[in-house]
Amino acid sequence: MVTPCDDSLVLSRNYNGTPSQVAAVKLPLWNDPVHEKGDKMVISYSKLVERMESAVVFALDLRDGEEKKWVEILGFQTSTPLSDFRSGNVLSLILTVLLLELHPSVIKEFAKTSLPYALCSIHATVAIGEVLGLKLEKVEVLVSQKSYWKLFSNPMAILHLHKAAMMFALRIYSSEKRSLLFDFEPILAKVKLAIMDCLEGCDSVETFEERVHLHEADLIKATALNMLKESERGGGDEVV
Repeated sequence: MVTPCDDSLVLSRNYNGTPSQVAAVKLPLWNDPVHEKGDKMVISYSKLVERMESAVVFALDLRDGEEKKWVEILGFQTSTPLSDFRSGNVLSLILTVLLLELHPSVIKEFAKTSLPYALCSIHATVAIGEVLGLKLEKVEVLVSQKSYWKLFSNPMAILHLHKAAMMFALRIYSSEKRSLLFDFEPILAKVKLAIMDCLEGCDSVETFEERVHLHEADLIKATALNMLKESERGGGDEVV
């Protein structure tokens, strides 16, 4: 999943029914359904981009020509998503698509602000990878030492982390009124700390979600307090 994105990208593997594959085929990742041994497990860049377009058009109910602006609406920096995903990897593309499809409320929240959804999603994936140590050569050492790796008995756990990272970034951005161009790294640093706090001693997705809910509630309160202070000074803020 750390494979760099390319417009000709096609990842293909035979389905042999191994335990990891049995778990993986349940995820909505594949170009075509995988049912039995010998089937191909295929992920392609073009198919994921098609799904991304359909998901954002549906989530935001785009019509009357607006659906043609989906790349701009998601906050990509150029007219094609590929140039942005080249700085990320296949995992960032997959998580961006799944979050749009399974949690459309997130893009609706982002649409109320000036924080670019796509750019934030790519960087959120990188942040999660750094928190989990996925760039290390010996990930198994971390698996044996950290209780939160039990979360990943649930194949959708990585999406729960991604959704949390996205919402934390949005809340921090709104609370602190940061300039994205210059302050995205500090936002990501705080996102990583928040994710680590929620993961500490965690052994289930349910426990993680409870902690995320509490942490996000604190960030919402901070945003409301800052908005109140801003209004008292005669300023304004984005609505989140």
